[in-house]
Amino acid sequence: MGNTSIDILVNELVSKRAELTGALERNQAEQARLVADIGTVDAALFMFAPHVSVGKIAPKQLPPIYAAGRNEITMLALNFLREARAPISTQDLNRMIMTARNLNTNDTALVDKMRERLHSSLRNQRVRKRVRSIKSQDGKYSLWEIAE
Repeated sequence: MGNTSIDILVNELVSKRAELTGALERNQAEQARLVADIGTVDAALFMFAPHVSVGKIAPKQLPPIYAAGRNEITMLALNFLREARAPISTQDLNRMIMTARNLNTNDTALVDKMRERLHSSLRNQRVRKRVRSIKSQDGKYSLWEIAE
């Protein structure tokens, strides 16, 4: 007898649950290690500087989750513009870059932040005469293309 679609679904769900519980166990082990390391540092601080209040030490901020590599956005934008057959709006180019970087295109705050970064990059490339912008027919949007 062959597998029914329910059997396949159940197998996939069991597999996904095993993957998620494995990730959770790894994260819990990492968290326990971090707590132990913090305890060791706190003990050393107490030995050498008992006047320091460890509760008042603010956590160090992590780098932004969606940080791009040096010139990554510029390179992606230029590549998409080179492949384009017609000028591309900033919004469409932004969506293409976010998709290429596996970013959530439904997160409006992230879309706005990425559009600011992209527009800054494109303005810089326009100054260097690598791209040019033209207004859309309705005058609302900038369309970008490779300068020839």
